Amino acid sequence: MEHRDVEEERIVERYLRGELSFQEAARFEEHYLDCPECLQNLRLAERFSQALKGVAAQDIAAVGSPGPADFSAHGPRRTLPSWRAALAIAALLVLTAGLFLSWRHFSRLDEDLEQARIALDQERLELELQTQRLDSLSNQLEQERRDWASQRQRLTGELQTEQEKGTQLAMALSRSTSPRINADLLRLSPERSDPGQQSPAARLRFRDSETWALLSLELGRFDYPRYRAILRDGSGRRLWASDGLQMDENGAVTIALHSQFLPAADYRLEVQALPEEGQPIFLAAFPFRLLP
Repeated sequence: MEHRDVEEERIVERYLRGELSFQEAARFEEHYLDCPECLQNLRLAERFSQALKGVAAQDIAAVGSPGPADFSAHGPRRTLPSWRAALAIAALLVLTAGLFLSWRHFSRLDEDLEQARIALDQERLELELQTQRLDSLSNQLEQERRDWASQRQRLTGELQTEQEKGTQLAMALSRSTSPRINADLLRLSPERSDPGQQSPAARLRFRDSETWALLSLELGRFDYPRYRAILRDGSGRRLWASDGLQMDENGAVTIALHSQFLPAADYRLEVQALPEEGQPIFLAAFPFRLLP
C-alpha cells in the first residue's frame, strides 16, 4: 500500500472504525510499521477516539446518577448533564484533527509541488544543455560543410588543371610522334678559318615558334666510341653540352634543335672525341647563325 493511497482513501479513519476488509487492514498494518507518518496519524486518531469514548462514558454516568437538587418555584430540579460540553469538546477535537490532517495533507502537497518544481527546473536545464549541444553540432556541421565545399572547389580546380595539362601533353605527344613535314635541316661543315674572323656561312630561320631543326655535323671518318658536343654563344660562353653523340655511317653526328631553345644570334658547336682512355680530343667546330 502506498502512502498516497492512505491519505486519499482515509485509510486511518476506516481502519479505526473497522470498515476495512481483512486484506486491506493487513496491508495497512504492514504499511504503517514502515511509515512513521502513518503510525503517528494512527496513534493521534486512536487517542482522539479514546478521548471521545471517555467523555461519552462520563456523560452516561452523569445522566444515570442523581445530581444536587435545585429548588425553585416549581419544585426541585436536577442539573443538566455535561453532554453538551462534551459534544463541543468532541467537535473541537474533530476540527483540530481535521485541521491537522489537512495541514499534513497540504504539507505533503507542497513537498510534492516543490519536488515537481525541482524536477521541472532540472529538465529545463537539461533541455538548455541539449539545445546548446545541438547548436554546437549544427555550427560544427555547417563549418564542415563549408570546408567540404571549399575543398571540393579546390579539388575540382586542380582536376581541371590536370586535365588541361593532360590534354596539352597528349597534343605534344601526338605532335612529337606524328610524321613531320617541311622539317628544317641544316648541314654544317667544319670551321676553316679562325673563330670570329668572319660571320658564319651556315644560317637557319625557323618556320614557326613550335618546330624542330635537325643539325647535321659532318666530321669525316673517325673511329671513336663516343663524341661530345659543346654549344657556345658568340662570346664563347658555354650554353649546353652532351657526351652521348655517336657517328652515323656517313661520318656525321646529328642534333635536334627546338625553335624556343635559342634566340636569334651567332653560335658555335664544338665536337670532341671521347676515347676509352685519356683526355677528350678536339675534332672540329661548326659555326652557324639563327635568323629572326
